[in-house]
Amino acid sequence: AIAAILHETLENKQVTRVEIEKHFDSKVAEIVEGYTLISGLDPKDPKTQAELFRQMLITLSGNAVVILIKLADRLHNMRTLKWMPPDKQERKARETLEIYAPLAHRLGMNTMKWELEDLSFETLYPKMYEEIVRLVSQRQPSRDKYLARVIAAVEDDLRGAKIKAKIIG
Repeated sequence: AIAAILHETLENKQVTRVEIEKHFDSKVAEIVEGYTLISGLDPKDPKTQAELFRQMLITLSGNAVVILIKLADRLHNMRTLKWMPPDKQERKARETLEIYAPLAHRLGMNTMKWELEDLSFETLYPKMYEEIVRLVSQRQPSRDKYLARVIAAVEDDLRGAKIKAKIIG
């Protein structure tokens, strides 16, 4: 939790790694430094985009917490995107669709992936997004009824097989 709070302090040159280590510990400093390393790469350049993925994979093998902090930070940025200049909104939304949503998907963080995609799509394609939201909401009641029937059938089958499970959809 401390590293998540301090995640941009090295990047913004508010403190040094030595200071973080002194006040907290080397693990916190390592996580903050890892975050700074991957944040310093500029994903606009295709070569850098590949390097960003490589760095993230290396980070994952060493400390997945850095990637989780980066994803949480990106989700926060996307939720507050409307307060950024339009050119920055578009750049962040494209990066999110191309890099961060797929990364969340690969990590099995589907709820985060969906939200990152929705926020990006809403920014990049607002009219299409509104139309999709409208169409989805129109079908919600029938989809909910269908899903309830499917869940009940699966639960019955599992109960019959004496398998304890919780089914959600």
